[in-house]
Amino acid sequence: MTARDRTLAAIQGGEPDRIPEVGTDILAVPVDRLADARRNNPDAVILAIVHSPLTRARIRNQQIFDLLESDPESGNTELDALVMASQIQINDAIHGGADGVCYVIEGAYPSASTPMQYGGFLLERDRALLSSANPAPANMVLIAGEDEPYIDFVSDLPAAIFAWDARSSWTPTQVRELRSGALAANSSDADILLTDRALQDILGAQGATCL
Repeated sequence: MTARDRTLAAIQGGEPDRIPEVGTDILAVPVDRLADARRNNPDAVILAIVHSPLTRARIRNQQIFDLLESDPESGNTELDALVMASQIQINDAIHGGADGVCYVIEGAYPSASTPMQYGGFLLERDRALLSSANPAPANMVLIAGEDEPYIDFVSDLPAAIFAWDARSSWTPTQVRELRSGALAANSSDADILLTDRALQDILGAQGATCL
């Protein structure tokens, strides 16, 4: 099997010849590196890294929830701008020939947001943004953070691959109770292996993908 065949088999519930890995079979790169990644790795699944509105706000040290509380009009204007920036990158990724997006949500956990803040302001925006990336065959949503992320909130977001850091309190067995489809985690029980190195590389690319 090629890396692409292996990954699509895992996504579609088939039997790959081995567990596909993010970092080898699946490559997640900034949008502006799509062409190089495709040229150098013709058999791999190539995903474009796109950061969610909340992730963008955190990278830029924008206190979006404080602003939404103190000045709702300005807060919603700023949130709309963050959503538009994510949407533009999704459009560029799909038009640039990516097999999907690696949509990073960082901040959906207790030390960064309350369930009411994330669920009330961001969840449906994330859902709409991910839906706009369909029908790409290999969209992946990556829930970043080890601080007990709100997996139960985000478990039904539309993506072919659901990825998270299994060093949190959630095991693949627990996540399978919430959603069907391919799971990617740094665990031997996942359908797709998300190595610690691949996770670090994706999160380390945040500056290049949030311009």
